[in-house]
Formats: sequence, C-alpha cells, structure tokens
Amino acid sequence: MTGFHLKSKESDLLDIIKAYRSFGKPLDKYLISVVAPVTIAMFLVVIVLTLIIRDIVGAGFILYLMVLLPVLVAMATILYPIILYERRKVKIDQYMHLFITRLGVLSGTDVAKKGMFNVLTQMKEFGELAVEITKIYHLVEDWGISVAEACRTVAEITPSEIFADFLIRFALSVESGESTEIFFTSEQVTVMDQYAIKYNAALTSCEIMKELYISMVTSAVFVVVIITILPLLSGQQGIMQLYIAALILVMIEVLFLYLFSSVMPHERVWQTSGIKTKIEQPVNTYLVLSILLCIVVGFAGIMFARSYVPTPIVLAATVTPLLLVGYYVNKMEKIILHRDDNYPAFMRSLGGSTEAMGVAAKSALKKLRLHKFGPLTENIDDLYKRLSMNIDGLRSWELFGAETGSDLVSKFSRVYMEGTKAGGKPGHISRLISDNFIKLLGLRKQRYQSAANLTGILYGISVAITFPLYITVSIVDRIVHLFTRISVPTGYESFVLLKVTAYDVPLLTTLVFIIVIVHAFFSAIMARVVSGGNKLGAMTHFVIMVWIASIVAVGVEYGLKLIMA
Repeated sequence: MTGFHLKSKESDLLDIIKAYRSFGKPLDKYLISVVAPVTIAMFLVVIVLTLIIRDIVGAGFILYLMVLLPVLVAMATILYPIILYERRKVKIDQYMHLFITRLGVLSGTDVAKKGMFNVLTQMKEFGELAVEITKIYHLVEDWGISVAEACRTVAEITPSEIFADFLIRFALSVESGESTEIFFTSEQVTVMDQYAIKYNAALTSCEIMKELYISMVTSAVFVVVIITILPLLSGQQGIMQLYIAALILVMIEVLFLYLFSSVMPHERVWQTSGIKTKIEQPVNTYLVLSILLCIVVGFAGIMFARSYVPTPIVLAATVTPLLLVGYYVNKMEKIILHRDDNYPAFMRSLGGSTEAMGVAAKSALKKLRLHKFGPLTENIDDLYKRLSMNIDGLRSWELFGAETGSDLVSKFSRVYMEGTKAGGKPGHISRLISDNFIKLLGLRKQRYQSAANLTGILYGISVAITFPLYITVSIVDRIVHLFTRISVPTGYESFVLLKVTAYDVPLLTTLVFIIVIVHAFFSAIMARVVSGGNKLGAMTHFVIMVWIASIVAVGVEYGLKLIMA
C-alpha cells in the first residue's frame, strides 16, 4: 500500500509539472511572471476599493476583503493551468470510445498506419483528441519521425492516461510488425474497458460529492439561520453578515455545479452535426414562447393578484410557463434514447444482411425497413428512400443520423459509412460498432441511476433549505410584530432582552426567497449536468422546485400564524 501511495503522489506531481509545461511556462517562471503580478495588482485594486467603500462597511469587513480577495485570486491563478490541463484530459477521454471504434473500422480497410492519422486529423468532432492526433501526423509527415517514435513523444505530453497507454501499445505493435487489423481489434476490448473504468470512477466521485454537497449546504443554511437570529440578542444590524452568508451558500452551489460538470463524462445526447431537423427546430420556438408567457404571467400577477395571493405563489406561477420548453426537450430526449436502444440491433442486422447476401446497403435496407426497430423505424425508412433516389450515400447517412436526434447514432453511422466506403467488411464493421455501442448504453444506464438518486436528494434539500429559513423568518416576523406593540417606559429599554429594532423584515424575507430561488436554479442545472442531455430540460426540475419551495414557504407562514395567534 505504501508503494502505491508513493507512486500515486509521484504521478500527481508529474501531472502538475506537465500541466505548467503545456501552458508554456515552468512552475517557477509562472509564479514570478504571472502569479506575483496578478496578486499585487489585485491587492492594489482592493486598496482602492476600500478607500471608496470605507464609509459604507465596517473596518472588520475591509480587513477580510484585503486579505481574502488577493489570496483567492493568487490561488485561482496558480490553479488555472492545472484546471486547463484537467479539462483537456476530460475532453480527450470523452471521445476515446469513438476514436478506437473508428480505428477498428479503418484497420479493416486499405488505409496504411500513417494514413490512419491523416484521416483522423480531418475529423474535427474529436475536439482535443484531434489536436493530439494532429501532433502525431505532423511529427511523422513534417519532421520525418517514425510512427512509433511519434506516438511515444505524444504519449509523454498528452494529459490523457488512456490515450497515452494506447499510443505506447501502438508503438510497440508497429515495431514488432503486428498486423494493424489484429492490433486494433484487440484494442477494442482494452480501450473500452479503460474507458468504462474511468466512467465508473467518475460515477463514484459523483456519489462522494453528493455527501459533501449535502453536508456543506446544510452547514451553510445553519449559519444563515444563526445570523438571522443573532440581531434579536445583540441589537446590531446583521444584514451585511447575512449577505455574506447568502453569498457563501451561492458560492457552494456554483462550486459543486462546476465540480459535477468537471467530473461527469461530457457525453452528448442530442446530435451536434449542425443539421437542423424537426426535433431541434421547435426548441428555440418553445423557449421564446415560454419566456414571453413568463413575462405576461408575471406582469398579470404583480398587477392583479399580488394583493391577495402570496408573493411566493405569484413567483411560482410566473416561472411555470418554462414547463413548455422543459416538457418538449424531455419528451424528445426520451425518444432519442429509445432510438439509441434500438440502434445496435439495427446495425448488426444491416451489416449481417449486407455481407451474407452480398448486396449493397440499399437492398438490405429494403428488407430491414419492414421490421420494427421502435422509433428508429421511421428513420430507417427515410434512409432507404434517399438511397433509392441515388442521393449521395454519405449525405444520406448524415441526414439519417441527424434526424434521429442522437449524437451517438450520428457519429457511429458516419463511422459505418466511411468504413464500408473505404472497402471494409460490413459484417465486421457493424459488429464492432454494435458491441461498443452496447457497452456505452450500459454505462449510460448506470449514469441515469446515479442522476436519479441525486435528483431525489436535490428535491429533499430544496425542502430542507426552505423549511428552516422560512420558519426562522416567520418567527422573527411574529416577534418583531409582537414587541413593536409593547411600549417600554423611558429608562427601561436596557431591560428588554430582544432587540427588535435591528430588523428589516421585508428585506430579510426577500433575501431568503432569493436564496431559495437561486438554490432551485442551480439544483435543476446540477441534476441535468449529472444526467446529461439538453440543459433546457432542467426547466422542469426548476419549476417543480420553485413550486415546492413556494408551497412550503406559504404553509410555514400560515401554520405559524395559527400556532402563534
């Protein structure tokens, strides 16, 4: 175990060094030329700022500001290259499944080893992975370095462990003279297993962060409650402290939203080919319509209903039209996911029929279109019609993938078309695509289970935040209302234990409600980040959470009025 920990620490240190090198500056030079000037500049900004606001806030707050802001900026500047490095690693890893599938398909064609990298550099959908592949290509083509040596060179500097391990194995394969087709066929299992390990590790990290999120949010809410009550005893205005506590709570939400988005695999559900189809086109229409209806309902609520309908209910009704875009996105997403589930069976049938009967894909599709592949059947029929009309094959498959709405179907269909066009065997290609696709679907189902668990927790936290905050505000309101009706004789003010004059109850109520709404918004986005998919689908969670918070707020207020009447 000790050796393992030492190895892990050495690996982490090596990653940090590589992060600063990839940024273009060694650590010592980066500290001197970037971190030090930025920190000094921030300190000067704080000094100027304190001269401006010194009459508004206390000396204690100014001291916190002078110490805290430069330290936070210095830490952020130091961590910036590491954050970029880790982000590049995630972006490379997220396309490894597609990369290895495409290599497996190309290996069965007439494309040479060096030619593979030439083909892959033209595939911009790989993102950061395409950048790494381009480095290999230029080392081989422009610098005359062997393929094996170029792979080892890039393996030393790439952020991705999966990609680095693959390149080292490929270099050994090239030097040993192993068949390209045999190597890439065996690599399907190796790389996909490594990808699954990374994926499951991300889900495990997500589970840990759930526990941290619950504890930190609960602690922050407890602090807000304490700060809300303290002015009753001290008689001092606690609004500034309450602002800071609320800001801390919001920062926790932002921090965990970033952490969840950084940890979770960045896979897409909706297709990204750039082709606008009948699935994507209505999204913007529903979004604009939802926003316009929110404005209309909000204006009507403020003008006509605010006097006799509680403010939380008015606000909940105002955001309710967002359900339109949320419902449409979620409905379409379910159809897309159902198409994904049917795609492996379709590909296996297509490749098997094409190879067994020795016919073109068009003839195989003519029979397959009669079979039922769920919501994918209509898209298969459209694909057959386009191929029958002698429309360009690659364009027909691109439209097929785009119209399914699925990013996976779109990308893997392109792989199939390119592989068969380059002379690959349809049966081998379709089996390879189908097997890898099924593995990805299995990982995605695990992700949805984790997301469903987190969503339930977020709904529970929404109630757990709203309930104590509104109980505190309602109790304070009742106490202030009660004590302001009591006349204290002159000279006896010091004997009154509760200092109700320190409160601005309407401002306190507004601040608490803003905290609740902000939490609902970030929670909805957080749930969507973990599950994946279009972020507009989070509007459904947001509206439901706002309604839950509003009902709890109104219920607490009226319940305490009955109890304390």
